[in-house]
Amino acid sequence: ASYPHTLNGQQILNHYNAGIVPPAGVALFIGPSSVANLQCIQATDMDTLKISKSQGSTLPTATLKIFDPHSTTTIANEDDCAIVQIADPNGFPTVNLCQNPSFEGTYTNGVAANWVRMSTLGGITYQSSLSAKFGTTAQNIVLANTSTGTSAGVGQTVTLPVNESGAPLVNGQYTCSVYLSVATAFTGISEIAIVMTWFTSTRTYISETNTIIGSTWFGYGQPWTRWSVTGTPPSNAAFCTVQIEVVTNSTTNSGSLLIDGAQLEYQTCADYLVSATQIAGNGYYPTPFTDPAAATTHLELRSNQYYRQLRLFGGFIRTITDDYTTGPERWRQVDAVGYGIILQEAPCTE
Repeated sequence: ASYPHTLNGQQILNHYNAGIVPPAGVALFIGPSSVANLQCIQATDMDTLKISKSQGSTLPTATLKIFDPHSTTTIANEDDCAIVQIADPNGFPTVNLCQNPSFEGTYTNGVAANWVRMSTLGGITYQSSLSAKFGTTAQNIVLANTSTGTSAGVGQTVTLPVNESGAPLVNGQYTCSVYLSVATAFTGISEIAIVMTWFTSTRTYISETNTIIGSTWFGYGQPWTRWSVTGTPPSNAAFCTVQIEVVTNSTTNSGSLLIDGAQLEYQTCADYLVSATQIAGNGYYPTPFTDPAAATTHLELRSNQYYRQLRLFGGFIRTITDDYTTGPERWRQVDAVGYGIILQEAPCTE
């Protein structure tokens, strides 16, 4: 397949404002093979992209020409190269940084695997529920006259992804989302909150970003509703603790909250705009939940994280040719070959 001129986010916005329909886009990710997270080449403009895949061909190849006006792209031979379709109808490409996001498996002390209780005071019951939004079970938190000022809930600490240099990604925004349902009406509480708490590499508290759900949503029978919070971490952050909590303001309190479909994602493709709705400001984060049961969701075995992407090509960069003939701005032609090359080049063993 051969893909036409692909514009970066600001260029697409300019085209949209001029009445030109934005093209379906692709996103290019490149990074050293030793690093689990690939940098998104989104500040550059890909002039051409050609992917060759044909029946009987042993290896797919990709050739792309990147406009690099400031000579800032840090790519090298043998780097990983992944090209994904960001106009995927199943949703924007994303990685869910949460483990066990649909609260499945064995519950310990009433809490799903990979999650912990935010409070162990009396008057709080943690348990599984079969009234799930995704999968088989959901997390259930029940209040029965626990102490005032208590934050009853569950949380999980996540290591922030890193760039090609191994530094945590803190320049962009993160979005935490979760599906909630009120199974029994609440009394004696001040708020339900979704919180992202930021910590340094030594687990020292820095700050937090939260979304507060007000009293109009405390009544019985609230259906499954997705809530989210978005924020940029402090520059020295290395960890994020995701918390879903109910805060009491009276010793006479009651109610039951169901939790499912938690997702923490880095806005990797935030600079890409691929539809008029997104350009108009409605945004595309949070992306659709990476439901483990969905055919469009995949599991990365090393990190045990679920992700969604329509990959057009994956392989290694073999040659990079820089071209300055049109002026001081650099054009980079990148030639890559599919991952299957490692099988052909592997040394023979007895």
